[in-house]
Amino acid sequence: MRRAAWIALAVALVAGVVAGAVAAAGGGGSSGGAGGTGAAGGAGAAGAGGPIVVVDPSPPQLPRVPAHGGGREYRPGSVRIVDRVPDPHGGPDWAVRLVEARETYDGHVKSRWLRCGQLGRVVGRAFGWIVPGTRRLDPVGLGEPWLGQCEPMPIETVAVGGTRSGGVWRTVRTIPAERWPLGLWSFQALVADPLGPEGHLAGSVAWALLPRDVRAGTAWIAGAAGDRLPVRDGVAIAFGPSSAHRWDVRLRAARGSGPVRTTAPLANGRGFSVADARDLRVIARAADPAGGLPLGIAGRRLGNGRLCTTAPGSLVDGRVGQVEGLGLLVDDAACQGGVAPSRRLPFAVGQTAQRGEDEGQLPGTVAAVRARAGARRTRAGDQTVLYGRVLPGIVRVQIATPSDVRTLRVGPSHAILAVWDLSFPPGARAALTGTFADGHRTIRHIRLASTPG
Repeated sequence: MRRAAWIALAVALVAGVVAGAVAAAGGGGSSGGAGGTGAAGGAGAAGAGGPIVVVDPSPPQLPRVPAHGGGREYRPGSVRIVDRVPDPHGGPDWAVRLVEARETYDGHVKSRWLRCGQLGRVVGRAFGWIVPGTRRLDPVGLGEPWLGQCEPMPIETVAVGGTRSGGVWRTVRTIPAERWPLGLWSFQALVADPLGPEGHLAGSVAWALLPRDVRAGTAWIAGAAGDRLPVRDGVAIAFGPSSAHRWDVRLRAARGSGPVRTTAPLANGRGFSVADARDLRVIARAADPAGGLPLGIAGRRLGNGRLCTTAPGSLVDGRVGQVEGLGLLVDDAACQGGVAPSRRLPFAVGQTAQRGEDEGQLPGTVAAVRARAGARRTRAGDQTVLYGRVLPGIVRVQIATPSDVRTLRVGPSHAILAVWDLSFPPGARAALTGTFADGHRTIRHIRLASTPG
């Protein structure tokens, strides 16, 4: 990792976004309802009957700090499981596993010790996640890039070219603790059977690492039945129904000597307001040719009458988002205006391309979970998606690629979406032919997206 890259990582930490989960082995308590079937686990529990099988109860080993590039060092003996709470549907307990970690570069420390955490389930003394479609608790080790986050830290950088008193690091900017956000929150809708074509939402969960000066309080999700859960050990967990969104999360607490207040810590997402997200509707959908969840794009009308759309994502119960292989739907994609179609540009389209083996190399992805769960499709294949809007008046669009020719009917939102379970070779082109109601046509040739290798 180059110097600029790890400086960017420090900035990301201040924003509360940390790539990668930070977890290690930790003790639990007594078994938390191992025989239950937690629907709030969405992915969490498969059919009724029988105990939860712990795949590997042994704790993971702390990895060595890499000698070159960026890495993370974990403080030995700092791992502990906190805020263990019952599953509202009778399944294994939920908990957050905390560990202290610090960032390194070329083997040198570049940050103070940070409090980091990861959400999971507990069976006996084992911490992990319940694989979709099974009654197994898979271990969650270091490096799993889902549901992990660290508290903010001051931005620090290396004093290159010499040493300084007390080390080689100097602080170039700090963010006072009182300016930190009220917790680093993560909200996910939980998806049952995320590997098949009929997945559905089965509840929601939110959790947060709270600033160290937050006094005891309670957390909940609006519209959820059941008790409000107390904040413990600087961690908050809340459960909600499948209809909940991130702006429904509530926290009642106080910072330092300040007054007790009720806040909605996720009321606004990245780049768009709550009103934008609430008004989103599915405007185009397409089946996954490989048999997974259908894909869709959502959109809404802006104040000027123009349509903004999201990027394509998995479609589950009318919501579009990115579905993690472990059964988590993240639907905070921004609704963007983009380029509107016109007579000079009758097809305003975008593309995404992904190679299956790339996905399979990432722990926690659909491909990895399929392999672990022994599902019928053990390797996610390549995928290319073409999506966007067409000029009003076009009623049909024919897409001719080197692999096939297909015709899409255009709906009232003038949106199109097409999915191929393959990766096109570099330089491949497609012809888009739009047919108007009176029969005349317009044609545009485009270069298809491809992936390296």
